[in-house]
Amino acid sequence: MIAPVHRAGAGIAMTAGDLERFRTEYAAWVERAHAAGLRTQLAARSVGAVCYTFFGRHEESQAELAKAISIARAAQDPLLEQACNAFGAMSYLIRGDLRGAREAVEAVPPATGVRSVRIMATAWSMVVAAHLGDHAMIDKWFGAFEAASGRRLGIDCGAGAAEIMVRRGRARDAAGLLHRVLPQCELVRGSVLTLLAVGRYGDTEDWEYSRSHLARAADGPANSLERAALPLFDAYCLRREGQSGEAKRRALDAARRSVAIVSQPRCGL
Repeated sequence: MIAPVHRAGAGIAMTAGDLERFRTEYAAWVERAHAAGLRTQLAARSVGAVCYTFFGRHEESQAELAKAISIARAAQDPLLEQACNAFGAMSYLIRGDLRGAREAVEAVPPATGVRSVRIMATAWSMVVAAHLGDHAMIDKWFGAFEAASGRRLGIDCGAGAAEIMVRRGRARDAAGLLHRVLPQCELVRGSVLTLLAVGRYGDTEDWEYSRSHLARAADGPANSLERAALPLFDAYCLRREGQSGEAKRRALDAARRSVAIVSQPRCGL
């Protein structure tokens, strides 16, 4: 029972934005996962990579991702490696490594049978494809997304899909999609790209709710992606309201906060 307790503790600490508590609980989870087999180890390392990304700890995230991939290859299980690539793609994307993110998602077939893996790969592939302007990649992943759009959607699919819809002249479809993927809960951690997309393309009625998630997540004791995303969300909304001067000031604040997050000293230094 000890490993599930620490797994839950790590999740609670991540949601609360408490980096030091997360490190303690995560280390205990990983230690006990070693006695439970490769799949349990891989689950812990993959989740760790994602959580460290939420905290803007990119080097630690990449280290956990490398360990997860090594475990998947040792298990000689293609589905486990697909899971690592799907979840790891976010780590590459958020740190600005589009090439790494593209290689990760392209290692996952759009029709993979594991739902969580399929959702993550689809979410990040659409963002990457839109950034790169890769029309073949857009057709491949956005086409798969639209074919499955009748199913329950994950929040992270909103950002890339909305961007592609807007570029194709489907702004109303984009706003409707962003409204549908917003979860009804107290706090969303890590889904900054979709929340920012609400500021850019969503209906004004969704602004307050989306901003409240960013504000609550930014209020934790540690730096996080939301702390930089919050003023950028405001900048997008202000620009749409025609307040370009204030929008620029908020965007510059977001840039300063981003630099502060990525400039954090590594653990132990």
